[in-house]
Amino acid sequence: MAGQGLVDHGATVREFADPNGKLAETQWEREVQGLCRREAGLVAEVASQLRGIDADARLSDAYKREKRKTVLARYSEALAGFDRTCAEKLDQQQAEAEATLARPLSIMDQTTLAAQADLIRTYAKSMSAADLVARFRQVVDHGTPACGAAWAEFLPAWLAGQQTDERDPMRAAALMTARAEADRIAEAFRDAKAPLRPRARQTLADLKRVRELVAAHRMNRLERSRQHPAFGGIAGHDLERFVRQAGGVV
Repeated sequence: MAGQGLVDHGATVREFADPNGKLAETQWEREVQGLCRREAGLVAEVASQLRGIDADARLSDAYKREKRKTVLARYSEALAGFDRTCAEKLDQQQAEAEATLARPLSIMDQTTLAAQADLIRTYAKSMSAADLVARFRQVVDHGTPACGAAWAEFLPAWLAGQQTDERDPMRAAALMTARAEADRIAEAFRDAKAPLRPRARQTLADLKRVRELVAAHRMNRLERSRQHPAFGGIAGHDLERFVRQAGGVV
């Protein structure tokens, strides 16, 4: 609707609620939400300034153009700063979560990994992939933590390699099924031994959701030319132009 855009600060908050009405809980989500609020305030302020310039009968048309250019330059600079800060916050959280998930378990040592890898290869000569996964469960349930960590590290990757090399469709399908189950057991084992992992995985899921919400929020910038025509001179701020370029109609 013309004239609304992002001035409604409450709407900005609602953009960051999930479908069940749950608002942002983590500090970084609240910070991203705060950036969107600040942007909404900036838009309202700039639109007011532009309307004030239009209404000032003392100014010549040329001077009005210069004043609008100055106001929009400050707006664009502030907007770029919001986007940069938002990207930095999200990228930092993603890097930390991915590092947590990639970190080897402290209970695993290379000597045990090498020994268990040799054992798995020996078992594989007389066991099916499903039997290897069953043995993996036994190791996790009854073996030492170091052995469990070694199996979790080696078996899924080894099964993946076997699946890639397998040319028989039925055996490849069996390997794929075994690999999926081995991955599930390995993840459950790692999560049990490293409690930060489930939280990191949840962070990645939250990041995906928030990135989608941020992208939708930025699409709303297309409406700003309806708040004031001068916004239309900024890339991504003119809905009519965007639709025309996409080959549609407004």
